[in-house]
Amino acid sequence: MADNTAAVAAVEAAGAAGRLRPAAVDNLILWLTGSAFEAWRAEVTAAVTAADWDELDDAFGQVIPFGTAGRRGREGLGPNRLNARTIAESAAGLADWVRAAHPGTAPTCVVAYDSRRHSAAYGRLCAEVLAARGVQVALFDGPRATPMLAYTVLAQGAQCGVMITASHNPPADNGIKAYGASGGQVVPPDDQHIIDCVNAVSHDEIEREDLDAALAEGRAVLLGQEADAAYWRYVAGQAISNERDCRLVYSPLQGVGGRCVLPVLERAGFRDVQVVAAQAAPSSEFENVANQVANPEVPTAMGEVLALCRATDADAGIASDPDADRIGFVARDPDVEGGYRFFNGNQIGVLVTWFACDAMAREGSLPADPVVLKTAVTTELIPKIAKHYGVACRGALPVGFRWFGEVLQHQLRAEQLIAAIEESHGINRGGLVRDKDAASAALALAELTAHLKAAGRTVTALLDDLYRQFGYHGEVLHNVVQPKRAAIDAILAALRANPPALLGGLAVQETEDRLAGDYLNPVTGQPVIENFLIYRLGGDDLLDEVKVAIRPSGTEPKMKVYVQGVAPVPPGGDLAAIRRATDELLASLPAALLAVAGV
Repeated sequence: MADNTAAVAAVEAAGAAGRLRPAAVDNLILWLTGSAFEAWRAEVTAAVTAADWDELDDAFGQVIPFGTAGRRGREGLGPNRLNARTIAESAAGLADWVRAAHPGTAPTCVVAYDSRRHSAAYGRLCAEVLAARGVQVALFDGPRATPMLAYTVLAQGAQCGVMITASHNPPADNGIKAYGASGGQVVPPDDQHIIDCVNAVSHDEIEREDLDAALAEGRAVLLGQEADAAYWRYVAGQAISNERDCRLVYSPLQGVGGRCVLPVLERAGFRDVQVVAAQAAPSSEFENVANQVANPEVPTAMGEVLALCRATDADAGIASDPDADRIGFVARDPDVEGGYRFFNGNQIGVLVTWFACDAMAREGSLPADPVVLKTAVTTELIPKIAKHYGVACRGALPVGFRWFGEVLQHQLRAEQLIAAIEESHGINRGGLVRDKDAASAALALAELTAHLKAAGRTVTALLDDLYRQFGYHGEVLHNVVQPKRAAIDAILAALRANPPALLGGLAVQETEDRLAGDYLNPVTGQPVIENFLIYRLGGDDLLDEVKVAIRPSGTEPKMKVYVQGVAPVPPGGDLAAIRRATDELLASLPAALLAVAGV
C-alpha cells in the first residue's frame, strides 16, 4: 500500500508541475486506486515509478475514441490504449446499448476476431461480457475476416456484431469494430450512444460469464463451417462473366484472407492461383511483409506478390490486408520496369466499376435501378463511367464503409448494388456484405483479368482508354503523421480561421465544412458532423475540375489530404504529357494547403 500511495503522490506532483494533463491525473489515480482496476495496479505503479510522463499523459489523458471504424490503437495500459479493460468496457457498452434498443428481448451479437496479438482472447472476453449482460452470443470458432463477420450479422438476423481487429495497422495495434443489425458498422448517432454507454461503465467492475457455461446452457453458440460456406456461396455468386483463363498470384499478407479470398476464387472457377508461401499462414507480427506493414495500399507490401508474379509469369497479383477487407492489385504491363504495374485504390475502383457495368450491360443482367456508391474523396471518374451505362451514382458519402451499409439498409435493395468503392482500397460488389470485402474485390479483379486477357488487352490499356473517353483523372493522397490528435485539430482550426483563397494559383470557388453540418445524413436528413474540409477550385488551361479535401484519419494517428483533378484529353491528344502535367500540379497542392495552416 505504501508503494501505491507513493505512486499516487507522484502522479499528483507531475500534474501540479504540468507534466500531466488533469484528465491523465484523474485516470491514473482511478487505475491506481479503483477496485475495478486492481488487476492492472502493479503495472500502472511500475509505469509511474519509471516516470515516462509523456507516455503516461498520452495513454491516460483521454479515452480512446470511436473513429470511422470503431476503436483502434496501440495496445498497452490506460484508457487511450487497447487492453482487456478497454475491450471489456466496449463490449459492456455495446451490450447496454443493444439491449436498450431492443427492450424486452434477448438480442444476439455475432463476435469474430482476426489473427493479431491477443485477438482470440479479446474475442472470448467480448463474448463473456456480452453473455453476462443478457446478450445471446454467436462466436466464430477461430480467426475470420471482417467481411465474413459483416455478412453473418445480417444472415443470422443478429442485432449487433463485434470484430476484433486493427485491420492493416502495425503489429502493436489492435481494435474493436461495432456493427448494427444492418450488418454495417454503426453510424451516428448510435456510435455516440454506444460510447455514452461505455463511459457509463468506465468506473465499474465488468462482469464476465464463463463461455463454456454459456455454451452449455445455449446462451452462446460457436459458428464454424456452415457460416463460412454461406458467405463463400454468396460472394462466389457475384461472378458476372465466364472467362477463367488467367494465372493469378495471391497473398493474404500473413492475415486471415485464406479463409475468404481463396475459397471464393476456387468456388468461382479460378484454378490457377499461386499463393505466396511465406505469407500464407496467419502471423500477428507480419514478419514476412516488408517493414511489417501489411497494407496493400502501400506498394512495398506487394513486393512478394510481384516477385511471384514474375517467377510464374502471372497475369495479375492480388493481396488482402490482415482482416481481409482491403485489396491490393498489380497486373502485367510490359511498358513499366519489372513488367507489372501497381494500381492505387481509385484506379482499382474504376476498373471494378467499369467491368461490372460493362459485363452486366453486355449480358443484359443490369438490375432495375442500378446504383454505384462511393465516398466524397473517391475519384470522380466512377460516376462518369456509371452514367455512361445508365447506372446512378451516390457519390458524396462520408468516408467510411459504414455509410454504404446505412444506404443499403434503408434506401436500396441489395440487388441494386453494382459496386461500392472507397479510395482506400475498399471494394465490395455484394449488397448483403455491408463492409469492404477483399474476396468480392478479388473475384471482380480476377474476372476482369481473364476478360482482358481473352481480348488481348492489358489493364493499363483499358485504364488509358477510359481516360481518353472521360478525361484524365489524377488523384493524390498525402498523409501527415501526427501522433498527437491536438496537433491535427490545430491544423484544421487554422484552416478554418484563415481559409485559403488560392491554392497552387487556382482560385478556391467553394468550401464545404462538414464540421459545420454542411453535409446531411443521406437517410435521416440530419447534419453529419465530421472534421472534414472540402475545397473546390476553379480550373485553368489544363484542368477542368480540381478538388482538395483534408480530414483526420479515423483509424490511424495521421491526417489525410486528398487531391483530385480532371484534364480533358482531346482526340489525338498526348495522354502521357497531359498525365505528367496534371500529376505535377496536383502533387503541389497538399503542401500549398498545409502552408496556409502554417505547417
